[in-house]
Amino acid sequence: MTFRILPITAIAAIALLTLAASAWAGTADEQTRELVQHRYGACLEHASYTYIQMWESSCDEVCAQKKPLEYCLRLHDSWNTATCSLPLSVADKLDHQLERDKDRCLREFQAGVTEMTFD
Repeated sequence: MTFRILPITAIAAIALLTLAASAWAGTADEQTRELVQHRYGACLEHASYTYIQMWESSCDEVCAQKKPLEYCLRLHDSWNTATCSLPLSVADKLDHQLERDKDRCLREFQAGVTEMTFD
């Protein structure tokens, strides 16, 4: 079992946004740039939210293997990367999915995607 800290931070997201924003300098009007930047931030938030939801569900499953399901479900909303250790293989799978989601957000940002829909 291992403890994991949520690998996305606000500072990292801002740094990526600032770096990627340079690709937009002078290529689109200000309103479009703002919309694309807002969408990028929302995409990163969605990726983090999905990661947390998947972590909590995995914690429920691990807990249910040892304790009654009702007990585990009562703890569901308190699970996080500090209160629930997952097997390394499960944690790595979730971490890799988060990285893929963040990479997708960046690619969509660089492509100028403005639709507020996420997978």
